Amino acid sequence: MQTQVGRCFHSAPPPGPSPLVPTAFECPAHSHYELCGDSCPVSCPSLSAPEGCESTCREGCVCDAGFVLSGDTCVPVGQCGCLHEGRYYPLGEAFYPGPECERRCECGPGGQVSCQEGAACQPYEECRIKDGVQACHPKGCGHCVVSGGIHYITLDGRVYDLHGSCSYVLARVCHPQPGDEDFAIVLEKNAAGDPQRLVVTVAGQVVGLAHGLQVTVDGEAVPLPVAVGHVQVTAEGRNMVLQTAKGLRLLFDGEAYLLISIPSPFHGRTCGLCGNFNGNWSDDFVLPSGTVAPSVDAFGAAWRAPGSSQGCGEGFGPQGWPVCSAEETAPYESIKACGQLRDPNGPFADCHPVLSPSEYFRQCVFDLCAHKGNSSFLCRSLAAYTAACQAANKAVKPWRTDSFCPLKCPAHSHYSICTHSCQGSCAALSGLTGCTSHCFEGCECDDRYLLSQGVCVPVQHCGCTHDGRYLPVNSSLLSPDCSERCSCSSSTGLTCQAAGCPLGRVCEVEAGSRDCWVPPGLCSLSVGTNLTTFDGAHSTVRIPGIYELSSRCPGIQKTIPWFRVLADVHSCHDKVEAVGQVHIFFQDGLVTVTPNKGVWVNGLRVRADLPAEVLTSVSVNRNPDGSMLVQQKAGVRVQLGTNGQLTVMVSRDHAGMLCGACGNFDGDQTNDGHNSQGNTTVEHWRAPDFSPWYFLQSTRIAL
Repeated sequence: MQTQVGRCFHSAPPPGPSPLVPTAFECPAHSHYELCGDSCPVSCPSLSAPEGCESTCREGCVCDAGFVLSGDTCVPVGQCGCLHEGRYYPLGEAFYPGPECERRCECGPGGQVSCQEGAACQPYEECRIKDGVQACHPKGCGHCVVSGGIHYITLDGRVYDLHGSCSYVLARVCHPQPGDEDFAIVLEKNAAGDPQRLVVTVAGQVVGLAHGLQVTVDGEAVPLPVAVGHVQVTAEGRNMVLQTAKGLRLLFDGEAYLLISIPSPFHGRTCGLCGNFNGNWSDDFVLPSGTVAPSVDAFGAAWRAPGSSQGCGEGFGPQGWPVCSAEETAPYESIKACGQLRDPNGPFADCHPVLSPSEYFRQCVFDLCAHKGNSSFLCRSLAAYTAACQAANKAVKPWRTDSFCPLKCPAHSHYSICTHSCQGSCAALSGLTGCTSHCFEGCECDDRYLLSQGVCVPVQHCGCTHDGRYLPVNSSLLSPDCSERCSCSSSTGLTCQAAGCPLGRVCEVEAGSRDCWVPPGLCSLSVGTNLTTFDGAHSTVRIPGIYELSSRCPGIQKTIPWFRVLADVHSCHDKVEAVGQVHIFFQDGLVTVTPNKGVWVNGLRVRADLPAEVLTSVSVNRNPDGSMLVQQKAGVRVQLGTNGQLTVMVSRDHAGMLCGACGNFDGDQTNDGHNSQGNTTVEHWRAPDFSPWYFLQSTRIAL
């Protein structure tokens, strides 16, 4: 396995222009399609047409008004990059102009370049050109292999078997450094010990990979390919390939085989079942405490992931590990079974010089022994070595037949031992790249068909791309805050419209789908001041004043951040009508919102464009219907409509921990409204420590 170390699993450069033309132009952000655009557009940094360019009519995408071309993207006029030593760099980009990367420079605002001398490459990095960019790049990679959820090869080459039914940390950064791309890789397993899902967290972004090319990003189901934030995931044959900006690579077949490629700058700084990546295989069984595990099972138990199911464990139980006699294993080792892997004249022979089949052969025989010769485990072992060889860019000859390990393919496709399914997809046609340069076994679309969300469709039925996401025809996509909905149509292409959640709905991901959902906890104070608590009890506010609708109860353990929501109920013609102001207290400040779209933070009016983050983990947004939404990332949302209707929405984490007129959110409406003295009328929740004159004076001063 040591022959793998040093080879990194890289993506291919973007493919050249496709001879196929999409049915509608899909332009990138801040640009639009024109039949006759200027071939010499205004560009950064000169804010004029390129020197010597002859203007002609050209069909294509042009920057919107107020935007100019910066490299290959459109940016606001004030966000042009820098010209340094005859080369243009976008705003914020870091680069190394010296021959040995001895200077690190960064393009700042106003075209100013700042450089730091002596910023040489870190250990296990080297100065070289990659994808046309000179920078400090990793010297190589270490590889960790997990097969069948039982067989492991660490980053330093240690081989061991571990049977377990828990979720396990395979690798994470245990000794972070400034500028690291922090990551953690967790393998979730079922009660039988079979892999169920791979969860990869990169810089706070959570990606889930499961059988059938099922992928989620922060809980939301997404079609492949996808490129969001620090991560991109592509479908390559029967595998999923995850790549990050800093060089972490994973290949997962969604069933039994996983290959992890970690860049060399993380040398000696990882931990988990894949070891510490320090070049010494003998100390890979070090526990989180720093001591050496007394057994493989103890090592596995120490790296259980939080949230592992109760009752899970390590080992094969009372029956012990499977043992087969030489007579029993003989047929498993034959050329008709696992022996194919090491046959010098077999389908895998070209791979042997690069990747020894010995360990894969051992695993194959072990699995057939453990499962009484079940042929599906033979197919799984051969598929694992196939993926490993093809990831190493070595050819494998066909070994599947209609009667031996057949791979069923959907309509308008056929099996191929070497297919570039990622490049032959609708998403690639639309410009969403990131495919590797390798071919993998899998299903390949027939001529005149392209891959679209796992099925092969005619070229004219291809979908659209938007913000790194692929949208099949007749599908739509909501932005992360539900403020915009983009739809894909075969006739009009991609169209986007303003959206937003109505009062009483929250923008969340439920069961893999992002939409405006009814929150777990919803309290409303409607026009006419009818109050409905979190648990569904009803009452009426009869006296104007400032009321405490909800807060974290005193004495509650700090499992949720403290907050307090006060509603200033106004009267009109001696009749209590609606909420005139809402004041939301957080640990680091006060946000005040009015129905006429005014927002104050700590007494100062917010004049910046919305949405805006106004406090730590607190943002304010204006919905298309004019309502104002204040959100705390911990799960508290307060929405005030233009008519004075107010809703307070909380997550399930707040159940049973709340006090106020909105109730305690414990599922029992009979005890809602009780204050500390046991009273049940809403008037007893008038805030005794605040007067309406206090807030009126503070907002007048701010004005």
